[in-house]
Parts: sequence; structure tokens; C-alpha cells
Amino acid sequence: MSMNRGKTYNIVTVDAVNLGAEHNNLKLNAIIDYADALKIKDIYSLNNDISANVEGLTKDLSKLDYYKFEKLDGTFDVYASTWIDSYEEVTEGVVANVRLTNLTNEDLNNIRKYLLSADYKFEISIE
Repeated sequence: MSMNRGKTYNIVTVDAVNLGAEHNNLKLNAIIDYADALKIKDIYSLNNDISANVEGLTKDLSKLDYYKFEKLDGTFDVYASTWIDSYEEVTEGVVANVRLTNLTNEDLNNIRKYLLSADYKFEISIE
């Protein structure tokens, strides 16, 4: 598996029941060892649960690489290399929805001008 630190990925896991099927826009923060992974998540118990649904997973978790991802909400999660079925690098930006309140028409025009000058693709809707 060849993922690079600082890049963003969409991953598909081997066990949707225990890990969730698909995770999008995860930024690879680090590739860590077993001891560091244990500080973030109870990987031993989780691997036992996954092994009930997926045959052939290693029991020697100390030999695996662990991928520490940052999620969009700023929290971190860890996946053993054997828990990732497939992945793809995200080469497009994410979609962000921002809600601004109490704007004047002048504020709205200034925001629109800034976004245009910065070459952002955007949609503005007014409630």
C-alpha cells in the first residue's frame, strides 16, 4: 500500500459492519506503529471483531502499518493496513457549505467579489 502523508484519500474498508464501508476526504497525517495506534484506538479488540467477518486477518498486530487519518471535523482515526480494501487519492477539492448570518447587501457583494477574484467555484443562495 502506498499512500503519502499530507494527501487526502477516500478509502473502502474490508468490514462495513465494524469499520463503516466507505470513508471520504481523509487526510493522511502519519503512518504509525502498533504502540502509537493503541493510543488512539483499541485496535486489538477491533481486529478481533473484524476477524469474525473477514477471514485471514493477521493476529500479530505489531507487524502491521497503521494509517492515522485526519477527518474533516478535525478528529483522528486509525486503520490497520489490512483493514483497507482499496483507496483513491482525492484530486479535487471538497465541497464546503458555509452559513453566514446578518449580512448586508454590501457584505454579500464583497464576498462575491473576493470569491471571484480568488477563482473559487461557488454558489450563493439567500434564505
